[in-house]
Amino acid sequence: MIELKNIDVTFEDRKQTVKAVQDVSLTVEKGDIYGIVGYSGAGKSTLGRTINLLDPVNEQSDPYVNIIVAREEDADNQAYQKVVEAYQAEDTKEVIEETSKGSSVPAWD
Repeated sequence: MIELKNIDVTFEDRKQTVKAVQDVSLTVEKGDIYGIVGYSGAGKSTLGRTINLLDPVNEQSDPYVNIIVAREEDADNQAYQKVVEAYQAEDTKEVIEETSKGSSVPAWD
């Protein structure tokens, strides 16, 4: 299961403040597939980038769990095992710690 609670993303510059995503909460149960749809400028890409930690995280963010999942019948799939191996590499851990500014904690130590 993936659960997001009260996601807010705000961009600020000298002239304006833009609330790109406001109070978004969602749950994706095992086996569910969802898409994010909406008008241009609605915040779809911003939400996706936030979920995937591609945009900066502020210091007030709470840690959350980012899990790689596969179906039980794919547990021995070498391609999935390579993804897990790459994700759990020391270099990846360092990038997560640097870019998340403390809001993410690698769980494989």
